[in-house]
Amino acid sequence: MPWTGAYYTWTNKTIWSKIDRVFINDCWHDVFYYTIAKYLSSGLSDHAPVIIQFPDSPRPKPQFQFYEMWIKYREFHKLIDSIIPDSSNHKMLQLNKFLSQLRPLLMHLNRHSYADLKLQQVKARAELDTIQEHYIEILLSSADLIKQQCKIDWLTQGDEYTRFFFAKAKQRKLATYIYTIKNTSNTWVEGFDQHIYRPQKAHRSEYYSTKPLLSVE
Repeated sequence: MPWTGAYYTWTNKTIWSKIDRVFINDCWHDVFYYTIAKYLSSGLSDHAPVIIQFPDSPRPKPQFQFYEMWIKYREFHKLIDSIIPDSSNHKMLQLNKFLSQLRPLLMHLNRHSYADLKLQQVKARAELDTIQEHYIEILLSSADLIKQQCKIDWLTQGDEYTRFFFAKAKQRKLATYIYTIKNTSNTWVEGFDQHIYRPQKAHRSEYYSTKPLLSVE
């Protein structure tokens, strides 16, 4: 911070020291454009009083500066192509006209897309946190579903969501497949084709049939 007054604010007639200082941070600059500290002469106290002043100071007109972040704008090249002049013999006049048209377009782009980068960062961070929370909820629901379907209740909390957990879940799921079965002709049938399900269907039909298994006569 700029300051006026004596540099040393304390002395014992032998040692001179500056024990009074004013510190500000970036938040202060966001609120106050120009601030100056005025150090007064110390009286009976060892400390010198400090007056913080906020003089009216007109903001200087900002100079045009090209920012590389504009190039990453998704329609930047389309913006440039819209003002490229036709070929002409007066190259310098052509360039001057191009730059005079380009500057207001870039200033407009900066005001509407890049003027509030801090606010955009806060919003993007909040959206990211929301997406991450939703993603974690989906993972937990998926893990609970796998545990319930595969009936893995004996795993400890440390085993959850690990390679061992998913390997056990896959092993449990594979155990539900039927690859070989003995049909009614006492012949083993292999494969996942439709013919393997025919013996099952016939077996179920026979097992659940209403026909009595024992003669009541």
